[in-house]
Amino acid sequence: AQLVRDADAPEAEAVFVSCTNLPTYDVIAPLEAELGKPVLTANQVTLWSALRLVGTHAVGEGQRLLA
Repeated sequence: AQLVRDADAPEAEAVFVSCTNLPTYDVIAPLEAELGKPVLTANQVTLWSALRLVGTHAVGEGQRLLA
């Protein structure tokens, strides 16, 4: 989570975490609340897109993309 905080910039509209080898699911919602902006991860957006393609949606409590 600290790496995401360090990468954030005040002018950024969102933060994207591109590595798929990081366990990020449990830190997305707390980071979004702390930073006040969407935090998107490669695994999260891949799952979101795949589920949209099959006509359903993912649910991630507290996650803006999956709300």
